[in-house]
Amino acid sequence: MFVTRSIRTSYRALRLYSSKAFVLDIDGVLLRGSKAIPEAPKALELMNRNKIPWVLVTNGGGKTEKERVQDLSAKFGGSIDISEKQILQSHTPFRTLSDKYKRVLIVGGDGDNLRRVGESYGFKDVVLPMDIIAAEGRKIWPFHRLTPEDQAKYANGSVDLTQKFDAVLIFTDPRDMGADIQIVLDLLLSENGYLGTRRQDQKTGKPAIPIYFSNNDLLWANSYHLPRFGQGSFRIMVEALYKEMTGEHLQSTIIGKPSKQTYEFAEDLLREWGGMDTLGDVYMVGDNPASDIKGANDYGWKSILVRTGVYKDEDLKNGLIAYPTYTYDNILQAVEQVTGKQ
Repeated sequence: MFVTRSIRTSYRALRLYSSKAFVLDIDGVLLRGSKAIPEAPKALELMNRNKIPWVLVTNGGGKTEKERVQDLSAKFGGSIDISEKQILQSHTPFRTLSDKYKRVLIVGGDGDNLRRVGESYGFKDVVLPMDIIAAEGRKIWPFHRLTPEDQAKYANGSVDLTQKFDAVLIFTDPRDMGADIQIVLDLLLSENGYLGTRRQDQKTGKPAIPIYFSNNDLLWANSYHLPRFGQGSFRIMVEALYKEMTGEHLQSTIIGKPSKQTYEFAEDLLREWGGMDTLGDVYMVGDNPASDIKGANDYGWKSILVRTGVYKDEDLKNGLIAYPTYTYDNILQAVEQVTGKQ
């Protein structure tokens, strides 16, 4: 469980006045792979011009919130200013855990980016899988993909592995899945979080230390013409191996869309950014029925499905996990139709 619902921020609210507000996904709505969807900056500019509040809620991550919005703004050619107070990444709520856990294993991301992110959230002792590989050598996982150059540049090979771990946090999609699965399972099956040990009673669904997944997306859209596997696939593999070893289903905490907790965080973010005590109609715009649309529907928001990402009209033949309030070709068409503004 998280220690608090709201991520409190200190900034001057914009006091935007509108009966409508938008919560936007990023991948498949604003971006396709690393490139901006052409209609995206036009839609954001339209909302800014008409003082319509909007925030970003993504199951992506891997950077600090400030770095993420700077990168996004650059992809729009610098024409749209985005505040770090307007974004909720999948792992943003993990910052509320920094007082609860001292030493954490953080999984995912490129290089040592997530060490910086974790430390910016207040975690005092962040360990990455590459640190363990650097300290233990190839024996911990003989097939790891960590190069000597990356090990020298990013890894902390002097990490003290005799100290216990308090939790495992999956921030983003793993980059070296085989090594990450091995190290994560080693900790989940350990004696009280001490790496290199095995607890006596393995027949339990409760792991030795808690594990948190920042999202449950099985698929996501990039520049390839078919959806790619996401963090949800990693969870499935970890759970399958845990059950194979223990005979029990792994107990874990999963946040990100479509979890209620993520939408609660998003609502607080939207209210604070817009400077509004109460919200009118909130529209969630996404490309994934299983996360964006289901989460919005369950939370009581209106949902908008766009055709620029994971979802394709032929998916209707097999039925959807959740059906949207509206379906549009892209984000600009959605904003224009809902607000009546151009």
